[in-house]
Amino acid sequence: MTTDRLSFFTIDSSYCNFLYQFDHRVPDNTFSKTDRPFIGIVFTINDFHYYASLTSPKHKHKNMENTIDFLKINDGECGAINFNNMDSCSGVFTHKSRYLIIADQYKR
Repeated sequence: MTTDRLSFFTIDSSYCNFLYQFDHRVPDNTFSKTDRPFIGIVFTINDFHYYASLTSPKHKHKNMENTIDFLKINDGECGAINFNNMDSCSGVFTHKSRYLIIADQYKR
């Protein structure tokens, strides 16, 4: 049996700013005084780490199909993952050792 956990990471702001010079789809942290946690998936492929961010639910997701670079979560109700916006993050992210615990009173 496996246990699913939700982990949080912060990505080095100077690295995000560097990437943003070349690709404006890179998340921007400049409005925050501290590094915000990015919610997404970290993949390891051939010893390189890549980050694919989650996007919030949007009405247009209902009509979109799952493709090689786009995956709806719960049919778009919970957002989606844009793999075409995936960035290399090897050595520039820090794992935060806290897991999100949702109390029964907050579950729907």
